[in-house]
Amino acid sequence: MTDRAPAPPVDALDEGLLKYADVTTVHLIRHAQQDYPRGGRPIGEVVDPPLSPIGERQVERVGERFAAVRLDAVYSSHLVRAFRTGDAVGRAHGLVPTVDKDLREFDIYRDLPPDRSPEESLGPEAVARARRAMAADLRWDSYPASETSAEFRVRVDAAIGRIVAAHPGGHIAVACHGGVINAFLAHHLGMRADMFFRAAHTSVTTVRVHGHRVVPESFNDRSHLSGDERLLTY
Repeated sequence: MTDRAPAPPVDALDEGLLKYADVTTVHLIRHAQQDYPRGGRPIGEVVDPPLSPIGERQVERVGERFAAVRLDAVYSSHLVRAFRTGDAVGRAHGLVPTVDKDLREFDIYRDLPPDRSPEESLGPEAVARARRAMAADLRWDSYPASETSAEFRVRVDAAIGRIVAAHPGGHIAVACHGGVINAFLAHHLGMRADMFFRAAHTSVTTVRVHGHRVVPESFNDRSHLSGDERLLTY
């Protein structure tokens, strides 16, 4: 005789929300804080800044968080801030991030000369108008001479899809960018806005994936940064 309650039946919600499926768990981790360059710089000089001193401390914390978490692989974009974050996450497991350039951030002003600032190429008013449109619509299509929203979503979804296909039933960390995390979730949740939440630096958003179904488990978790308000940056 046992006092254990009988297991509940597997209902439609359990099945639909992947409670018992052989899922792949993906931890989408935004990079640590970068050393923000000054405005008005050439586009080529602001795409890939290094981590700031705060960012260096953030990667220590997120590495400590994942030291006791099962990880089968770590991926990152090729940009320094993402690779450094992924490297910290995988270190305790002896995992070096596999780089996938399709995990890079939205290609803003992609089609402009890299040796000139956007203001120099388009004019200050056009740049200000694009920023106002983005603030109002939260759509990457607000920016001229850039990757389109549709291109970005397809690129990101294909990259994460390849990762999931390579690790069925695995636990994967993907160190990437706030725009990437939003684009992936917006695509699967059927949202018009490309950006619908502000991912904090080194925040963790976890999803369960099976086939074409993506079920969010947690959003923007920053618990590893608790105790030091200086680290809670966006």
